[in-house]
Amino acid sequence: MLVLLTSCISVKKNNVPNINDDQLKISSVTKTKIFLDWKFSNSSFMMQKQSIIDNISSTHEKIFSEVINKANCCEIVYEKDEADVVIKGSFNNKTSDAAIVSAFIGGYTFLTIPTWGNYKAEISAEVTKGSLNQSYHIKDSLLGVYWLPLILAMPFNESIFKVEEQMNQNLYKNLLMEMRNDEILR
Repeated sequence: MLVLLTSCISVKKNNVPNINDDQLKISSVTKTKIFLDWKFSNSSFMMQKQSIIDNISSTHEKIFSEVINKANCCEIVYEKDEADVVIKGSFNNKTSDAAIVSAFIGGYTFLTIPTWGNYKAEISAEVTKGSLNQSYHIKDSLLGVYWLPLILAMPFNESIFKVEEQMNQNLYKNLLMEMRNDEILR
């Protein structure tokens, strides 16, 4: 596992703008009350176990909640009736099962043969504020390359897991920014 972590580079495609926390700040006396209904889906047959899906769903709801809290614009409520805005969303992880073949080759050869994998993430959200309904679709991707000589690049590159986490957070920031631009958040 250590060889895998130290023998890869990851490249974000940056299909969406990178948003820092300060850009999301809204200076308002009253915070918008948000109710979240979040789901996770995955295209890989390996991730179809319900307990895994539930765990990842709660992880992504937590990531979105952290982005909301940093923006200081909203208050998350746990009853739909108390909310000003209801967000019914899903985080879709689109990976190819063919990546398993690449992973097998890399593992079998101890990464002497280079392998790679694409990670595609997409957020879809239906947002309701009173009688206003708005749909959002935001997606980005990254490429991970695994090869033993890349161990020399590791000190200059963040791990693929860190890059994936940053990309996912940025997707949620973009969702929040689009909601703010559509004046759903006050």
